[in-house]
Amino acid sequence: MQWNQIAPLSDRVLVRGDRELVGRKTDSGLLIPDTAKRAPIIPGEVLKVGPDVKEASVGQIAHLPAFAGVEVFDDGGGRYLLAKESDIYLLQDP
Repeated sequence: MQWNQIAPLSDRVLVRGDRELVGRKTDSGLLIPDTAKRAPIIPGEVLKVGPDVKEASVGQIAHLPAFAGVEVFDDGGGRYLLAKESDIYLLQDP
């Protein structure tokens, strides 16, 4: 299944975001431990919205807490988040 075949229901949004931090090593060479490798806020592009979504729209950047939603994977290894609109902390226009 590809991401464009996913249809969020009710107040859900599909976001291209990754729970993992971009780097696991700092510029000075320190390794980030597994206990600290999750970002507290995940920014991601809104790809699709459900029919009951009122504020988020496709193309905006949604900022979600790290524990929000569920991860969805497509056949190509893409990683996405399916979350409730109410889980979004803020929306940003691209």
